[in-house]
Amino acid sequence: MNSKVKTYSTNGHLQEHLQTAQLITFGDDALLLSQASQPTKNAQGARRWRLLRRALITLLSLLLAALLYLLLMAFSDGLRPGEMAPDFVGQTLQGQEIRLSALRNKETMLVFWSPDCSVCREELPSIQAIADDPAQPINLITVVSYTPSEEVKAFVAEKRLNFPIISDESGEISQRYNVHGIPFTFLIQRAGVIDSTIVGGDSERSLRDKIFSWTATCDVKTACTTETVSK
Repeated sequence: MNSKVKTYSTNGHLQEHLQTAQLITFGDDALLLSQASQPTKNAQGARRWRLLRRALITLLSLLLAALLYLLLMAFSDGLRPGEMAPDFVGQTLQGQEIRLSALRNKETMLVFWSPDCSVCREELPSIQAIADDPAQPINLITVVSYTPSEEVKAFVAEKRLNFPIISDESGEISQRYNVHGIPFTFLIQRAGVIDSTIVGGDSERSLRDKIFSWTATCDVKTACTTETVSK
């Protein structure tokens, strides 16, 4: 009985020591494992940070390049006042042929726009009002580039526009005038010299004021004078 108790007691004591030793050993192993895996985790974190930093640098570089391109286009868009307006021959949506050099009876307002340009759409009523005014002292021509004629015709019919619109599907006229952003308006003297430009949309009143102040200085023997206007 006592022996059994002693044996049980001894076995239990030994087993407890063994268990304690295993726990200690496991704990040491866990500690060693944790210590061994720490550099790996640090290395993975550093690698992720390097990849993230490279991605951010690449993204910022692309954004900066895009910004510089837009700024370059903004400052280089359109031919400058004082340059000769390139001559061109275009056909309106109604089939009428227009040659710029033939319009020397008075000053010419040349507008580049597109149906898919929201600012252009806002300006169209102003352009239409100017076109409807028989006393307007200018030739009005508008050009739509890079858009299929059928699409332009459908849009014009929907909006009931009737001013001269030249379809420039190939973009040749826009390229001659170095137009990248729209709407873009050129005010051209009778002699064919670009007098000024209007960048962006404008209200009817503002357009009329600019046209009036421009044409009021025009004379057959003298050039018109007005400042380049950007909006």
